[in-house]
Amino acid sequence: MEKNCSVEDLEKKVESLELKLDMLISKLDVVKEDTGKMSTHIDFIDNVYSKVKMPLFWICDKINSFKINKLEYKCDQKYIEKQTTEVFSE
Repeated sequence: MEKNCSVEDLEKKVESLELKLDMLISKLDVVKEDTGKMSTHIDFIDNVYSKVKMPLFWICDKINSFKINKLEYKCDQKYIEKQTTEVFSE
């Protein structure tokens, strides 16, 4: 079984491959642009976190100290609504 490949067939295949390669390159350019945007976003989040982390740790320490002192706070929505209505009804 012989394959007869003419020069024209090979040229068509090469053109098809070039088109596919061009599409891949254009998609890679989009990925590169999106990666740059993601990098900028990550830098922004790191910057915000570095500013917020100390106050956040302070709040967490305060909450943990309440737990250590066995002060209990109820986080039930009905409890919060009851307390709110009692405060406003007085």
